[in-house]
Amino acid sequence: MKKVVLIHSSSDDVHAQSVARCLTEIGTVVHVLDRDRCFKDWSISCGDDEIAVHLGTHSRWTAEDIRSVHWRRDYIVEPAWVDWEGITPEVASFLADQRSIHVESAFKRLAASTPFINDISLNRTSSSKALQHHFARQCGLVVPATYIGSDPQQAEHFACHLWASGRQCCTKNIESSHVTIEGVKHARLTRLFVEANLPNLQGLPACPMIFQEYIEKKYEYRVTVVGQEVYACRIDSQAAGGDTAVDWRNYNIPLTPHFAATLDSYLEDQLVTLVHDLGLTYGAIDLIENPQGDFYFLEVNSMGQWLWIEDLTELPISMAIARHLSDPHLIQTRGSDGRCPIA
Repeated sequence: MKKVVLIHSSSDDVHAQSVARCLTEIGTVVHVLDRDRCFKDWSISCGDDEIAVHLGTHSRWTAEDIRSVHWRRDYIVEPAWVDWEGITPEVASFLADQRSIHVESAFKRLAASTPFINDISLNRTSSSKALQHHFARQCGLVVPATYIGSDPQQAEHFACHLWASGRQCCTKNIESSHVTIEGVKHARLTRLFVEANLPNLQGLPACPMIFQEYIEKKYEYRVTVVGQEVYACRIDSQAAGGDTAVDWRNYNIPLTPHFAATLDSYLEDQLVTLVHDLGLTYGAIDLIENPQGDFYFLEVNSMGQWLWIEDLTELPISMAIARHLSDPHLIQTRGSDGRCPIA
């Protein structure tokens, strides 16, 4: 029996579907595990000497049958099929925790013997912006001046110091860029922070934030690293103007040209080293090039999207991920000495 590649995601994830198609094209058996149907259509279990993924009552794969795993999305704790009727919110929360912890811990055990893109624990650890900045600087990358915290006085001092030296300040969320209010999803992306915003700092203890030097842009870049391979897309966010010029994630695709780009080999090596040092095989990196041609590192997302880049530039990112999943020797584990610097 051929070994299988498992992709843990959701049924509507077009990125997972794209990688699955590429795996099929190169002759690798693949199955997408829909996270919303866990415990319903499939499950995972651990015994004393075995871990197995079950598809209903018909199929099962042990660690020996699994070539690799693409941990595309984390497990969702409240799948739609669960019947909450007659269950109190407290009990429902307890049950949801048990499911979530079981899925994650079982897959972590599987990861002890099976290559993952990316390792579940390192996905979470590497999401720390503070840690990313630390490792980026160690790799020789330039990071804008940054304050991350909840102290209103320190945040004000940081912003005033930037303004006094003729620089601008912006704010970013610590983690997610989206919040749902009364059933409607809202995005809070990068915003310029000006003197009129200083009174708002009194609410900072309730919600820590990132304060960062705002870098004037010539171009922005989304650089996708897959193993030792680098796929760079130059985003002309300034062409669109408005909010898109501040943060390209304020999408205005028709007015925002995207181009496949080639970076300086030294910069590419720094980015590959950063992703490797974070224990990752896949990383989606955001960079800025200022009008003087200097590059600044902003962040790396271990589960970042790439398909719109692929569609606009024809960079073969999905196939690169598929090739790595098909050949587990290409997947980052714990570094050449058997460990990862952040483990």
